[in-house]
Amino acid sequence: MSDKVKVTLFDIKSNIKYRQYIVGELSNRVDEKLKPEFIKILNQVIDDTSIFDREDLEGSFYEGEDDTLDLVLPAVAKVLHKIFLKPPPIFQGEHDDGKRLELFQIMFDIDEFNEYLVEMLISSKGILDKLKYLDRTAENISLIVDNYVAKLVNNVLESYDIEGEIIRIRREKKLNFLTK
Repeated sequence: MSDKVKVTLFDIKSNIKYRQYIVGELSNRVDEKLKPEFIKILNQVIDDTSIFDREDLEGSFYEGEDDTLDLVLPAVAKVLHKIFLKPPPIFQGEHDDGKRLELFQIMFDIDEFNEYLVEMLISSKGILDKLKYLDRTAENISLIVDNYVAKLVNNVLESYDIEGEIIRIRREKKLNFLTK
């Protein structure tokens, strides 16, 4: 019997070969045009794991299932897929020159998503207890990602000045980048 060494989210940062493998696997189906940004965001999450270093996220939420932190990078890949690769059909029309889609995509912020993911994971722990035949941890994360995407959709639909919002968010992002 061989003992497998478990590599955690926190170990990936220093294990270059495993990091390259994980990032490669999560980004292998991403369009070449979007791949650099996708990889940059995954590496940003790996480099800044401090938000996930919480006792209430350790271990698995349901007996016999994956460690919750093992699903953080797939959750990030899933939200990136839903925002950049396969955005909601409501934003794929030609009637607004793609401005609503642009606003939807520019509203995405990885740091905000990570905070949201942590908050929702903690608050929804055990909520699927009675659904014994599902992969409850993966379903929980899927629901969290879908809810985050729906929140962004709602924010776009409630926006009256699309151009103004795009300009405002770009300015905020530029300022945040300069002050980091």
